[in-house]
Amino acid sequence: MRLFVLASGNAHKKEEYERLIQNAKVEMFESFETEENGINYTENARIKLLALKKLIDEKNIKYPEDTVLFADDSGLEISSHPEILGLYTSRFCENEQLSQKEKNQRIISLMKNESNRKARFVCHIAFMFINDGIIHDVQGEIGGEIADSISGTDGFGYDPIFIPNGENKTLSALGGEYKQTHSHRYHAVCKMIEVINGIN
Repeated sequence: MRLFVLASGNAHKKEEYERLIQNAKVEMFESFETEENGINYTENARIKLLALKKLIDEKNIKYPEDTVLFADDSGLEISSHPEILGLYTSRFCENEQLSQKEKNQRIISLMKNESNRKARFVCHIAFMFINDGIIHDVQGEIGGEIADSISGTDGFGYDPIFIPNGENKTLSALGGEYKQTHSHRYHAVCKMIEVINGIN
């Protein structure tokens, strides 16, 4: 069983990747943190990936040779308001110390009279085999629109306000089974596994 080590301290994200990456084990360092100061998703994912590699080297942790280190940077992009979220999704209203539900409600309020509700979730994954140092990049996305209200209890982040194209419920309301085969992370993981299988 191949080991994947995730450059994140987000337990929700780890759980999601455990469901998405089949026949593998996913680990992370709960205290992992690094500054994300890249100018795009690719740079931020690579910054986190290299910080993880440095941490492992400093701790002198010996993983199996086929271990994959990976990091993602993801965001919700709203067509009518490109100045918010996107690359800074995780930092939205960070100075106000809002809960995620309050952040979701802020977006709903912002979109109250907006006719263009188009949006998309983007996930960029940077990954490498632990011993070769070659970084690979893949990206997945899912298009949709911002809902009129918060709905659903599954998922996390902005899932309760995002309705995928062709659906009439939010990602949260559609549930984990839907997200496992349709989300932006699902599409990015599929591409990552395709690259890994092509190398081996």
